[in-house]
Amino acid sequence: ARELDGGYLIEIGYVGRLGRRLLVNDTASAQYANFKDPVSGGYLLDALQDLELMVRRGTPTGSVQPIAFWENLYSGAATPDATATQRVYNVIRSGSPDTGTSIYYIDYACEPFCSDLGPGAFMNPQFWAFDALRSFGTSTYHSMQVSLRKAFSKGFQFHLNYTLSKSTDLVSVSARRTQGQRFGQIPGDTYWSAFSVINSWDREAQRAVSDFDMRHQWNANWVAELPVGRGKALLPDLGPAGQALLGGWQVSGLMRVTSGLPLSVLNGLAWPTCYCYQHFAETDGQVPEQTNTKNARLIGGGSGPNVFSDPAAALASFRQVLPGEVGQRNNLRGDGIFSIDMAIGKRFPLPFESHSVQFRAEVFNLTNSVRFNANAWETLSFVFPGSFGNYSQVMIPPRVMQFGLRYEF
Repeated sequence: ARELDGGYLIEIGYVGRLGRRLLVNDTASAQYANFKDPVSGGYLLDALQDLELMVRRGTPTGSVQPIAFWENLYSGAATPDATATQRVYNVIRSGSPDTGTSIYYIDYACEPFCSDLGPGAFMNPQFWAFDALRSFGTSTYHSMQVSLRKAFSKGFQFHLNYTLSKSTDLVSVSARRTQGQRFGQIPGDTYWSAFSVINSWDREAQRAVSDFDMRHQWNANWVAELPVGRGKALLPDLGPAGQALLGGWQVSGLMRVTSGLPLSVLNGLAWPTCYCYQHFAETDGQVPEQTNTKNARLIGGGSGPNVFSDPAAALASFRQVLPGEVGQRNNLRGDGIFSIDMAIGKRFPLPFESHSVQFRAEVFNLTNSVRFNANAWETLSFVFPGSFGNYSQVMIPPRVMQFGLRYEF
């Protein structure tokens, strides 16, 4: 910190917060056991990924070569006409990209066949979901904060603040909100978000910037007396009537500007890695430029505000995740906040002892600026491709004006 001439004070500081052993929701029983074949050493998720990749390449069943994991653990599924791997491949192909449901049939339900280990080898035989709070969560916040202040003198004062920061975590939802919040149970809440770690075998795959991360933030507040009236720079010789009408006005305000908030694309109703929350989508090539345009050509027809300038090309740049993947969390940026609030007021003394009337006019969102937000479940998901990228909410309300009179005695 350093004081400057004229009543100014500048402060530069580092602010950090390191969260360790945070409570994180873990969908313990919804997680497939990443079973290791004791003979080949192969793992379930890797073997599933091999088959899913062949499905997406359009590989015919007859061209599927034996995979040791399936041959060893599903030997009873083999027939004279097809290997065990080929029979499992047909089940995976019929359910693709929902690998989790395919696993349900050939592990839990044993339809059309089961593993040599019997039902429940890979999925919990008692619960499809059983959440547990565990203390393996971590979060990291680092910031540089700069502040310039001026004490009230010569008719004005102000505070100007800037923050450069980065926040990362595994999940951005507090522990008290995770219990009981599954898909669709709490209407209107942000149930689309990943409240828990999707892949318990690879927790760090989900680490990304926090849902609330704002790389740049500016805010300011000020109070200024208008330089009009007795003793001021303008019209210093006003008479009583002119002073009552024009002198003594005061203007104050607040301003907040931030960079864009993170956004994620959801994988849709498919469960390749865990029978739990929706996974995040994975990029399949370069994502088109985000212009946050207010008049894009929408996939479902017409035009309107959208995260992307070309929503159709953006949708094509994402793909369903593979078994073992969780997708890319918070890899996009939407709108940031821009808001200016102002007020003007004056106190009119009355010819009674200590009596006065105060007039005040206030306006919120002075510029009537619009900043949009996207609901990931509704508009950034494969479930609703026709509305992909559409903005569906506003971050700040439209301009509001209010006026008040107060009698003081």
